Amino acid sequence: MSNKPTRALKGQLSPSGVARAIRDYERRFNEGKSRAPASVGGGHREINDLCYDLAPDFFEYGWGRSFHFSPRIPEESFKESPDRHECNIADALDLRHGMTAADPGCGVGGPLLQIAAYTDARVVGVNCNACQLGRAR
Repeated sequence: MSNKPTRALKGQLSPSGVARAIRDYERRFNEGKSRAPASVGGGHREINDLCYDLAPDFFEYGWGRSFHFSPRIPEESFKESPDRHECNIADALDLRHGMTAADPGCGVGGPLLQIAAYTDARVVGVNCNACQLGRAR
């Protein structure tokens, strides 16, 4: 993995696109603070997408495709920890070939891909963000 986020994120959203998205998010956030709760109304999907389109780049840079923490054991690498933890989850659920499981809030699909590969079960990801679902696919 690169030491510089700019290298790790190369090919993703351009720097000007990131800056524009952050400005738009902050503008909408500040508009929402100044309104009475009953008048806020629409715009939730746009705010949701602004946040969830940008966040995965930073999360993946720091954590890889699994956006969760896992208990570590001695001598285990940072990458091995979530892989082992996800396999333990699959074992606890007794998932196996021919079964189907759902992963609500799947993000970019890291855990579901690991679990599907480990168990040969079908794992279906569900998410409120099209960008993250596209990356999971």
